[in-house]
Amino acid sequence: MGDQVSEQTTNRLSLYLRFANELDADGVRTVSSKVLAAQFDLNAALIRKDLSHFGDLGVRGVGYVVKDLKQRLRQILGLEQRLNVAIIGAGAAGIAAGIEALDAGARVIAFEMGSEPGGAAIISGGGCFMVATPIPKELGIADTLELAFAARVTWGGPSVDEVWARYYIEHSLHDLYFWAENLGVKWVNMIQQEGNSVDRWTRAEQNGLGLMTHLIDAFSDQGGRIVLNAEITKLTMQDGRITGFGGRDADSG
Repeated sequence: MGDQVSEQTTNRLSLYLRFANELDADGVRTVSSKVLAAQFDLNAALIRKDLSHFGDLGVRGVGYVVKDLKQRLRQILGLEQRLNVAIIGAGAAGIAAGIEALDAGARVIAFEMGSEPGGAAIISGGGCFMVATPIPKELGIADTLELAFAARVTWGGPSVDEVWARYYIEHSLHDLYFWAENLGVKWVNMIQQEGNSVDRWTRAEQNGLGLMTHLIDAFSDQGGRIVLNAEITKLTMQDGRITGFGGRDADSG
């Protein structure tokens, strides 16, 4: 890797890997930068530039061999070795990230400052922004991915990361609705929320308690550990990366 890779490029690599996993699962053998660009609403030249940081990954006239691209991206992102992952906070984001890390083969410990896991999510309404799920279809609510994307960009304004917003919207059905459903979560209805032109905020049965109980159970069942009453007070940094942390018992100090 001859030059400095930006944080934005690194973030996009994880999206490329997820798409490569999907293509591989569908039996697709090669993919072009044009197809990758269309998937993420990017310029094909930017895709090629992102991947060129890590050597000659493509084949002229062919594009990228999906299995090779997938393996190389896993190597670049450090997924070919078993990692130790520490997560600060055992709320919705932390536990969901922990489940994904466990699926990738990592050893995971989540540190939670409270006396119980779940964070603010476990006492919340248990709603998630999702598009084109079975519920609006059952209710006769007309919605499309493009309408949802336009609503997000309009509501979020100039600060919106359009690449991430489009990816999230296009994958919310499988990567959130069905993903959580497979872990035992039952989605029951939808409510209106600020910034949406139609109902998209989808609520779990028993609200946040129902959502988080299933996620915490899945995390624990896969070998994840949760350390309670752990207040993290400092992070150790090296070359712009977090390499360690320190804390104390939230009760005893």
